[in-house]
Amino acid sequence: MNYNKKDVYLIPLFVLTFLLIFLPLSKAEDNGCVSCHRGLDGEAQKAVIEWETSVHKQEEIYCQDCHGGNPMEAEDMDAAMYEAKGFIGVPDRKDIPKLCAKCHSDPVRMKKYNLRTDQYALYKTSIHGKRLAKGDGNVAVCTSCHGKHNIKKISDPSSSVYHTNVPETCAKCHADEKLMSQYGIKADQYKLYLEGYHGRILKGKIEGKNPSLVPTCASCHGNHGATPPGIKDIADVCGNCHGVIVDKFKQGPHYESLKKTGSPKCYDCHGNHRNKALTPEMFQGVEAGHCGACHQSPEVTELAKDIYTLILDTRAKIDEAESEYKSIEFSGRNNQDIEDLLNEAETYYKEIGPLTHSLSPQRIAELNTKIVENVNKVEMITGEFKKNLAIRKTNLIYYLIIITIIIILLYVKLRMVTIEYEQKQRMGEQ
Repeated sequence: MNYNKKDVYLIPLFVLTFLLIFLPLSKAEDNGCVSCHRGLDGEAQKAVIEWETSVHKQEEIYCQDCHGGNPMEAEDMDAAMYEAKGFIGVPDRKDIPKLCAKCHSDPVRMKKYNLRTDQYALYKTSIHGKRLAKGDGNVAVCTSCHGKHNIKKISDPSSSVYHTNVPETCAKCHADEKLMSQYGIKADQYKLYLEGYHGRILKGKIEGKNPSLVPTCASCHGNHGATPPGIKDIADVCGNCHGVIVDKFKQGPHYESLKKTGSPKCYDCHGNHRNKALTPEMFQGVEAGHCGACHQSPEVTELAKDIYTLILDTRAKIDEAESEYKSIEFSGRNNQDIEDLLNEAETYYKEIGPLTHSLSPQRIAELNTKIVENVNKVEMITGEFKKNLAIRKTNLIYYLIIITIIIILLYVKLRMVTIEYEQKQRMGEQ
C-alpha cells in the first residue's frame, strides 16, 4: 500500500487532537469515586452531579483532594476508603474551614488564580470562627455559603456568593427564627433589607441604579471576617460607599456628638437593614429618623425648617426652569446651552443631599444661589426665544396675508386679460 508523505505528517496531529479531546474526559471517567458514585442514588449520586458543574471540576480538583482515599482502587472499596491511607469521608463540620484552607491558604497554589490566601485567618477572627472554635456546630463554615460540591466562581451569577445572591445566602441562616433565637438575634434582617432602599436596588426596583454595585450583607459586615461593626465605626463603614456624605457629616455637629456620646449614627436617621434614602421631609415631623424624633428645641427646629425650605425652594426653581425648557424643546432651536445650564443645576442640587449632613443652611444657600443663577439664565433665554418666536409667528401671518392678496390680484388680473383676449377673438371672427 502506498502512502502519501503528507499523510505521514498528519498522523501526529491526529494523535495530539485525540489526546486533547479525550484525555481530560478519561481522567474523570477513570476516577473510581466518580464512576462509582455516579451509579448510586440520592445524596451519594447528587455529590457527583453537582461536582460536574463546579469550578473544582473545571480546575481538576477531585474527590480525593478533599475526602482522601484512593480513587484507583474502585474495585476494592476497603482499599479505596482505607483510613490509614488518609480517607476522611464526610469531614466533621468543625474541620471544614481548616480542610479548605489546605489549598486556599497556600500562596503558591492560589497564585495561579489570583485569589487571596487570608480567608482562613480572617474567618478565625470572625463571630462564626470564634464560636466554631468554642464548639458551636451551628455557625456558618465555608460550605454554608459556598456550597459543598456545587462550588462556583464568585463571578458566576449562579453562585451562592455572587454579589446579588449574597443576601439570600446569608438569609438561609439569619432568617431562620429557630436558629437565631438561640443567640438572641432577630431573624427579620433579610425581609427588612428587601424593603429598604438597598434591597429595592438589588431587585431592580430603583430605575437607574445598578444592582451589582449595591451594598449587601458582606459590604457592611464583611465576609470571611464577618462581624458587626462597632458603634464608632458605623460612619466609616457607610463611608466605604458614601464617602462624600461622610466627609460632610464629619464637618457638622453630629460627628462631634458621635465621638463623645456614640450617637447619632447613620442608622439612627436612615435605618440599618431597612434603610431610607434622604428626603426633605426628614427635616420635619417627629417620626423615627426625622429631626423632631431627637430634637425639640426652637433653635434646632428653626434650623431644620431653614434646610427644609431651602431644599424645596431649590427643587421648585429647577422644576420651573425645566418646564420652561420643555415648552420650547421641539421648536427647532439648538438648545444645547439650556441643557448645559439645567444639567449643571441638577449637579448642584445633587450636592445638597450630602451637604445637609453638615447641617449648614449657609452652605446649602450657596449652592442654591448657583442654581438660581442657572435657572435665571434658562428663563431669560427661553423668554427671549418665546418673544422672538411670537414676533416671527406674527410676521408670518402678515406675510401670508400679503401673499394671499397678491395671489388674488394676480388671479383677477389673469381673468381680466383672459376676458379681454376672448372678446378680441370674438370680434375678429365677426
